[in-house]
Amino acid sequence: MAKLTGRRNPLTEDQITRHLQVYPALPLKLFSDLGPDELARLYEAMPGIPGVEICPSYRRLYPLGETGAHIIGYLGRYYPNAEETHDAYAFYPERRGKRGIEARCDDDLAGTAGFRIVRVDSVGYCHEELSVQAAGPGHDVILTIDSRAQALGERLLNGTRGALVCLDANTGAVLALVSSPTYDLNRVADHYAQLATDEERRPLLNRALAGGYSPGSIVKPLLAMALLENGVLDPATTVECPGYYTIGRRRIRCHDRYGHGRVNVTKALEVSCNPFFIDGGLKLTIDRLTPVFAAAGFGEPTGIELPGSFSQGRLPSRDSLLAESHRHWSMFDTALASIGQGYSSISPLHAAVYTAAIANGGTLYRPFIVRAVATADGMPVRETQPLVRGRLPVSPDNLDVVKAGMYNVVYGRDAAAATARNSVITLAGKTGTAEVVTPTGRVNNTWFICFGPFEDPRYALAILVEEGASGGRTAAPIAREFFDGYLPLAGAAAQAPGTNPHRP
Repeated sequence: MAKLTGRRNPLTEDQITRHLQVYPALPLKLFSDLGPDELARLYEAMPGIPGVEICPSYRRLYPLGETGAHIIGYLGRYYPNAEETHDAYAFYPERRGKRGIEARCDDDLAGTAGFRIVRVDSVGYCHEELSVQAAGPGHDVILTIDSRAQALGERLLNGTRGALVCLDANTGAVLALVSSPTYDLNRVADHYAQLATDEERRPLLNRALAGGYSPGSIVKPLLAMALLENGVLDPATTVECPGYYTIGRRRIRCHDRYGHGRVNVTKALEVSCNPFFIDGGLKLTIDRLTPVFAAAGFGEPTGIELPGSFSQGRLPSRDSLLAESHRHWSMFDTALASIGQGYSSISPLHAAVYTAAIANGGTLYRPFIVRAVATADGMPVRETQPLVRGRLPVSPDNLDVVKAGMYNVVYGRDAAAATARNSVITLAGKTGTAEVVTPTGRVNNTWFICFGPFEDPRYALAILVEEGASGGRTAAPIAREFFDGYLPLAGAAAQAPGTNPHRP
């Protein structure tokens, strides 16, 4: 058989002997994925080779290849765990979901296994077939993902390490959830070892859900809320920015080394002024800042359906720092937390969720990616309803002040993210540049969060690019390209986010 196909003989004498001893009633598979030429040669020779059979088999086909790989996931071999199953039956290993939606919705997608009951002789060989039960089809799982938005996001992040998350700001439905680099679902079985051992690129890691990223200045809208709500300042209060802030003998620099002069809260958001927010954070204290971060979802799972051991991030608090690092919280820790550095981390999905809450008036939704489950003939099984997880602790008036500052981030005179201006949607946003230490030195992880249209928000977007230049120069331009490319492409679907479901 190997000579006929031109392939390497896959079996050893020991493997054949073991099969005859353990599973004599089952066929022994030799080759899979036979090509047309191989099939022709085998069919021609098979009359002279008793016991040989060519059988069709079912397999997953992922027509979009790499698009949505981290969302959809893949299959792997599955063996029943129950001992009684092993004792009572001889069986083929099934292919069941191992990652992503394939794993989360495996019971829906798998259907029911078929079986044959056969009579075997005293040695174990199949003697006759007694009964057959056909396999039952699984259900369709319909996602909220718009495959056009997903494909565009992956193209824009190609060649980087990063993530992009786009949500329906009014429901939490996920329209795009991109992690870069990605991989081809149709080839993952052949290249899994290479993918799993690539420590530099880590293509199997879903960066959109990985909660180990310092948020940098994208936390400043949350801090502005806390300052306004607690009466530490009002919209007219100004703080002098000389280009740095000194705590004891330590100095934290601003993005503008010459300083911004006197700025109020909306101007401080526009120019991302570190001294303004450090001064406010120290007056506020970590005890009043922690509840705001907690309300935004820091330190908690997002609740999305995708399985995996994803970090829930770090909530900056006295108790958390003491439990993890065995040291007490300091003023310097508060200063760092006020600008999204130090003991604080989130995932890009966390960032998109609280950005959506800012956009929609303060409601924190659970993000979801499974829109519905239906039978193979289209009958509904269940649908996902939006779920409110909580609310940001901010009044409508104070939230409007924060939104105005975020609008100026994109359209103000000194806008930090003027590069996000586009031709199809009015955005309000916030840049972030988080300095991190890597084995090769200090680098910047760059962020941009935004929502739009500003007058009637529908979309919330979070972008992370590892080792970028800055949020304004690296991440914000991606938002411009994303909306410029996606909204005209989506056409009517752009008026109703998530109406182009992608079926795994």
